[in-house]
Amino acid sequence: MTGKLIRTEHNEANKGAAGPTAKRGGCALTLGERVTMPLLDENTYGVTFGEKMNRVPSDGNAPFPFWAYVDQIPTEDFQGYDCSEGSVQWVWRGNDGRFEHILIDSKEDKDVFMVVVLDLVKKEVVGHRLMDFKREYGLRER
Repeated sequence: MTGKLIRTEHNEANKGAAGPTAKRGGCALTLGERVTMPLLDENTYGVTFGEKMNRVPSDGNAPFPFWAYVDQIPTEDFQGYDCSEGSVQWVWRGNDGRFEHILIDSKEDKDVFMVVVLDLVKKEVVGHRLMDFKREYGLRER
């Protein structure tokens, strides 16, 4: 059976945040202002892959808090898909242990995910990319 990562750390990460700026899992958030979150292009995203990507358990044990980042992703980056439930069944890590890809499920399509890329060495979010696997592999029109 597949594990499932749920947005449990988000609530914990918000406890005790004081002042206008809080540090969350490597990304600085200025509360009350819109922060542009890095939308990864194909090349930048590709660099975050290891020689081999290995599936790791999505058991709720994220390497560091990242949900505050997800909450700041601009709506247009979701391209009309709803990933608000924060359901994660797929987590992939490069064989070199540097990057981890968290795939947040969309409600509308089981083949569409908001991928959040974590740098495990720097303990920070690298960026995000909406992935439609059918479109990526030519099974759906662009």
